[in-house]
Amino acid sequence: MTIIVPRLRTSTSRVRAPAEQSEILHATEQPFEHRPLIPPNSVRFLQLKPSDNDTDVPECQFIDRPLSSNPEYEVLSGFWGDEEDALQPLIIEGRTLIASCKLAEALVKFRHQDRARLLWIQSACVDSRNTAERNSQMGQLRCILQQAQRLLIWLGPA
Repeated sequence: MTIIVPRLRTSTSRVRAPAEQSEILHATEQPFEHRPLIPPNSVRFLQLKPSDNDTDVPECQFIDRPLSSNPEYEVLSGFWGDEEDALQPLIIEGRTLIASCKLAEALVKFRHQDRARLLWIQSACVDSRNTAERNSQMGQLRCILQQAQRLLIWLGPA
């Protein structure tokens, strides 16, 4: 099924994140809840499903892998906005969520047409509300960055 979403450009049509939340993924009115990492010392990656249509809503799923298994992934880095920025739909694990418009634009831009892409995006892949997970993931940050196939930096649409 293809969902076509018009770009949100005017200030009157902007959807805003609740002011007290800083996460970039929201399940409508509340932040997205990550499931625990399995195994606990693994890293959570975002697998971006392919599409040859730039108007398709990005579809993703989270995949946990230990770095010792040498997964092939890329790090996607950028400024994903704040509570005042517009939001757009994103499908993660079959659930429609709302995400930072800047993140959704980056996922559309970097999505392959014919194959999935495995990404590590710190603000999406690390459960910032889980202190133990956040500390564990940040403790592995150097390895996460060094083992990546490449670093993608999103500065915005051209």
